[in-house]
Amino acid sequence: MIILQRKLSIGFFLLSLAALSGCAYQIPTGAPLSQQQQEKVLPKLKKSYLLQTRNCPSSWDADLEVHVQTTGKDQKFTGYLTTQQPSSVKFIASNPLGQPLVAVTTDGNYFRFLDVLNQQFTHGRTVSYALYTDIAPQFVSGQWANWLAARLPDVNDQGIEVYEAPGIKGFWIKHHSTDNTIDYYLWDEDKQQLSQHLLLNEKEKLLAKFDYSNFIRLGQCHQPTTINISKLPFGSQLELGLNQIQKTAPMKKEDLVLKAPAHYRIKIMP
Repeated sequence: MIILQRKLSIGFFLLSLAALSGCAYQIPTGAPLSQQQQEKVLPKLKKSYLLQTRNCPSSWDADLEVHVQTTGKDQKFTGYLTTQQPSSVKFIASNPLGQPLVAVTTDGNYFRFLDVLNQQFTHGRTVSYALYTDIAPQFVSGQWANWLAARLPDVNDQGIEVYEAPGIKGFWIKHHSTDNTIDYYLWDEDKQQLSQHLLLNEKEKLLAKFDYSNFIRLGQCHQPTTINISKLPFGSQLELGLNQIQKTAPMKKEDLVLKAPAHYRIKIMP
């Protein structure tokens, strides 16, 4: 994504925020399930995860509309998005005439960012970029392809806890990942889809809240076409609109390569 300021960030994908360090938030879970309840629920979740893994496309593309709201600013732009589970993303933002403004690619570990307007090419590790911009690394280097597709986490993982979900027939799934990230996923058992995702750091400070809506069928999968990302610092939020979503061939390494014209400034973040 693009915001034309001095600092450009990839999360999502280039949301320019002064500090994404987490805020206090009461996780809306109910009581944790008892051992006996979990033994009944986990096989159902594992079956849903297995069906998702088998039937959902690992790679897809879409036209993307982005609405960025920050204090005193309201920006909209469009572009073309390609994803590959779990973390690879390519996005090209264009102006109304179809001319490219920026291009960004990432596999979760490394990124490339081509800024056409400022004629600058930046590339390096996403963790280095997070440190440079004072943005939480969990947000910058997360599994964006999975998040954009509202995918269940691997419920076979040992770091899974299940909680009641007040108000709906479903569950909150708490997932501890290996990169100091904690995720909460709200699973709607009737609709067999995720309706919400909370991203937290290792101290359980909320970094972002994803709300999924307007689902369509993509093959045998439920794919959201509207994603609201809120609870960001300073009241900032994003609304993502996905259109013309279609399954594509798996991305290759070369699909993530961006090359800068010879006269562009080069910035490396090792």
